[in-house]
Amino acid sequence: MRSFRWRSTSQGPWAPFGRAGPVGVDNALPAWRVARGPLQPWGSWFPRRFARLAAGSLEKDPRALEQWQWLSRGLEEALLRFIAQAIGPGWKLCCALYEAHYPPVLCAMAKARERGATVQLVVDWKPAAWSESKKLWTQRGPQHLNYWALEESGLLQAGCVIYRRRPLSAISHNKFIVLVSPAGEAEAVWTGSTNLTSGAIFGHSNVGHVLRDPALCRQYLAYWEKLAQDPEKKELASFNEQLSPLPFGEEMESWQQLAIFSPRLRWADALSFLAQLILGARQSVAFTAAFGIGREISPALLAAGRQSGAGPVPTYLLLESEGNWPASRDAVRELQRQKNVRVAFGMHFQEVPSGSKGTQGQKSRGWIPEHLTGLNEHVRYVHTKILLIDMFSDSPIVISGSANFSRASMESNDENMVLVRGNRDLSHAYAVEFFRIFEHMRYRNQIEATAGQGAPSQGTASSSSSSKCGCGQAVAERIVKKPGQNCGRSFLCCANPVSNSCGFFSWSPGTAEPESSEEERPWPQRCFQPELGFDALDQFEQTGQHAMGAVEGLADTDQADCCDNNSNADSERDHQISADISLHSLLQVAQSDKDSHLAPAHDAQ
Repeated sequence: MRSFRWRSTSQGPWAPFGRAGPVGVDNALPAWRVARGPLQPWGSWFPRRFARLAAGSLEKDPRALEQWQWLSRGLEEALLRFIAQAIGPGWKLCCALYEAHYPPVLCAMAKARERGATVQLVVDWKPAAWSESKKLWTQRGPQHLNYWALEESGLLQAGCVIYRRRPLSAISHNKFIVLVSPAGEAEAVWTGSTNLTSGAIFGHSNVGHVLRDPALCRQYLAYWEKLAQDPEKKELASFNEQLSPLPFGEEMESWQQLAIFSPRLRWADALSFLAQLILGARQSVAFTAAFGIGREISPALLAAGRQSGAGPVPTYLLLESEGNWPASRDAVRELQRQKNVRVAFGMHFQEVPSGSKGTQGQKSRGWIPEHLTGLNEHVRYVHTKILLIDMFSDSPIVISGSANFSRASMESNDENMVLVRGNRDLSHAYAVEFFRIFEHMRYRNQIEATAGQGAPSQGTASSSSSSKCGCGQAVAERIVKKPGQNCGRSFLCCANPVSNSCGFFSWSPGTAEPESSEEERPWPQRCFQPELGFDALDQFEQTGQHAMGAVEGLADTDQADCCDNNSNADSERDHQISADISLHSLLQVAQSDKDSHLAPAHDAQ
C-alpha cells in the first residue's frame, strides 16, 4: 500500500471531519475500535486536534466542554479511567513523569489516594541556577509548574512526590504510570508520549498506550523502583542494560515485544538496533520526529529496506520541522529528494494562502484562517515518537514511547520505549493515526508550495521571508552576538518576550551562510566519514570520538569500566548488533540510489 487516506463520514458544527471516536483496542471504548482477540494486551488512544483544523475555525475562547472533549478524542478520558483502576487500599500508582501540571489528572490521583490507594510520583525536579552575568535565575525543566500543580492537588504536602534531581545535565523525560495490585503484581502500564499537561492532551499530537503484558509490566515496575532511588547516571545506565537487554543472535528474528529503558551505557547499540530494523523493512517505514532527525537514524532512513533486499521502500516522515541543527536539515532535504520518500511538516494556515483570495479578499475555495489552541510554545504540532515498519504486513513492528530516537534520549535522559512485532491490530491503529495527520499536513505543505512560498522549515506556515510570526504579528529582526560562526548574522524571530514567544525563527533573507572549513561534499558524505562511522558528527571535544556501527569501543571511561566486566557473550552481542550497519554499505547504497529509477509513491491529494 503506497497511499492511505483518512476520511470521516459525519459532520458537526465544530467537528468538520466528523466524530470517528477514539482509535484504540480496549473493551471500554464505546466508539470505533480495532477488532481484537479476547487476550489482546494492548490499548492506544490518540487526540484528534488536527482534524479540527482542516476547515479552519472562527470560534472564540472560551471553548465549550464538548469541544475540549472532541480535541482530546478519548485521550484524557482513557487516562482518567486508567487511574481510576486504583480502587482502594493495597492498590498502587507508580508514576514517572517529566511534566505533571494538568489539574484534572492530578486530582484523579489525589482521589485514588483518598480511596486508600498509594500514589507515588517520580518527577523531574532540576533546581534552578543563578547566573551572575545575566542577573537572573535559569530554570532547568518544568519544576516550577510541577510544584504549583502538585501543591494545589495536595499530592506534594502528602509526601507523594519523589524528586528526580540527578543528573543535572539530563532530564527525566518519562511519561508512564504503573498500576500495581494489592498482591504486588504490576497489572498494567500507561505509557507513550503524553505529558500530563493541557498542551499534551489538547494541543500537539500524542499517544497514550496501555500495556498489560505481565513481563513488560514487571520490567516497567523494576525500572520505576530504580528511578525512585534518584540514582546517578552511571548506576542507572548499568541497571538498564541488565533490565532491558537488546536481542542478539537468534533473538534478532524471534523477539515479539521489548522494552528499552534509558540512559544506557551502550547507547549506540540501541540506536544501531533501531537502524537495523529500518534497514530490514520490506514494505514501508513511517517515522515521526518533534525536534528534527537524529544523526544516528538519518542514514538508515535514507537507506530503508536495503538490508532486506526489498530495495528502497516507501518511507513517510511526519516532522515538526527540519530541525535546528545543520545535520538534521541536510538529512531532511536529502530525504525529500529521494523518490521513495514523502515528508510532511507541521503547519496551519494563519492566513488565506497567497494567490487563492476570492473577490471578497477573505475566502477562496472554502479556505478560512486556521487557529491552534495556543497551549504549546515549542512543539506545536508533532510530539509523538513513533516508528512503524511494514505496518500493513503480517509481521509489522510498532515502536512508541517517550524517547526521541536521538543520542540524548539513549545516553543521558530517563526514557522508555516499547517495541511490538506481529500485532496487526495495534499496527493498524497506529497507521490510521499516522496517515490521518500526515495527509492533513502534507496537503497544506503542497498548497503552500503551490502558492510559491515553499514548505515550512520551522513548523509554521510562513517562509523565512514572512513578515509575521506564529502569533500573527510583525517579526523582529535581530543580530547574533554570541561568538561563533554565526556571529553577526541577522535573523527574524517573534517580537514577544521569551516567556510568550511562539518560537518562530528564520535567518533574514539574503543572509549569507557561514563559511565552512571542510571541503564541500554531497550529503551524506560530508556528514558521515566511513572510517569513523557515526562519530564524525558528534564533535564533542570533551568526550572525544564515540564509535558506532563499524567502529568498536565505548563512549567514555564509565562505559569502559562497565565493558571490563562484560562476558564474552556481551562482546558477541555487541559485534552482532553493529556488524550489519556498516557505514561503508550505507554510503554505497546511498550513492547508487542517485542513478537508480524508482517508482514514486503516490502523493496524497
